[in-house]
Amino acid sequence: MNSGVSIKSINQGEVSHPQSAQIRAAQLISERNGNLPIWIRAPTRGREYYSGCSRPKLYDWASKGYIRSISIREPGRLKGVRLFHLQSILQFIERCERAAQDPERSLVREDRQRTCTPHRAAAPFP
Repeated sequence: MNSGVSIKSINQGEVSHPQSAQIRAAQLISERNGNLPIWIRAPTRGREYYSGCSRPKLYDWASKGYIRSISIREPGRLKGVRLFHLQSILQFIERCERAAQDPERSLVREDRQRTCTPHRAAAPFP
């Protein structure tokens, strides 16, 4: 059953989901990690509740392919909603933490060949 809603993923392009609602619901339940949501919205101001990330940082990471993100928009509408996959955000943060602990170790994602570069402190003023 196709609801007519267009789902566009930064990572995957435009897709349609003809799966039945029951099959999709079962998949979503299996992806859920405890009481954490699967998808989150970027905060309008401040930091996102679960990850502590700002809106610009989430959009930046999604555009670089570090985290999963989708845009849901109904046909004929100009605006939609952008959602971010919480588990992919938390996994990316963990990869960055490991890279900071062991800078010699490469954190290349096997599926997309993306790397995580740890944050470096700025040089002091002369």
